[in-house]
Amino acid sequence: MVVLVTHALCQVLRALSSAGACLEKLNLKNCGCISPEAWSVVPEGCWTRLHEWKGQGADEHRDRLCGGSVEAPVATEHAEEARHEVDKVLSKTLREVIIDCRGLPQEDVKKHAVDGFHMAAGTSVLEIFWVRGTVPIQAWRELSTAVWPKLREVDLTSCFQDDGAGASEVLHAVASAGASLTKLSLLGCMKIPAEAFVAIPDCTWSNLEYWNTAGVFISHEEKARLTGGRKYHWRGDLLR
Repeated sequence: MVVLVTHALCQVLRALSSAGACLEKLNLKNCGCISPEAWSVVPEGCWTRLHEWKGQGADEHRDRLCGGSVEAPVATEHAEEARHEVDKVLSKTLREVIIDCRGLPQEDVKKHAVDGFHMAAGTSVLEIFWVRGTVPIQAWRELSTAVWPKLREVDLTSCFQDDGAGASEVLHAVASAGASLTKLSLLGCMKIPAEAFVAIPDCTWSNLEYWNTAGVFISHEEKARLTGGRKYHWRGDLLR
């Protein structure tokens, strides 16, 4: 499941509506609940060439937005422009991402995770990043260029319980938050390699109020180095 906050979805659907008749396929499976407010920004009869629609909105909005059309797709030069417009919108509006791969068929996990992380890596205004389930290394690599200066909360509970591949990439992205980060859960991430923490500069997370590292092989000294001397209860709460 990939969840985007409502105001971002409105912008994304508006950007997709600019594709008009060039839009041929739309996959909104596992995208959580898209509100009526978000759907209202798409004009009636906008996607007349849409011939494949999966997931959210397919039953409720097909007739209004596609006119029930099942015409064969046509080539158009506007498809790539619409895709860039969506990326541009997300870079300015996407503040919260929740990605849940638990219970998904294995063949879907990689696609949902890669797509979700690609969206997350493209925004500089992200504030909340939560991930659940085992994610393939290809998805974590999407975060290698992410810069999140406004990031406040991160929850990666059990993401690295069985495999540490990708831990360095995501922690590098989280480190870019610097002093804005106030909550970090790495509960159960016992496979995070020590070098993933070593690569993070001193005092990076100087305002971290909650850090749960239960099951993680990291020393109190290393945690103190990264937080400017702060100490935490085993549950994650800051010791005053």
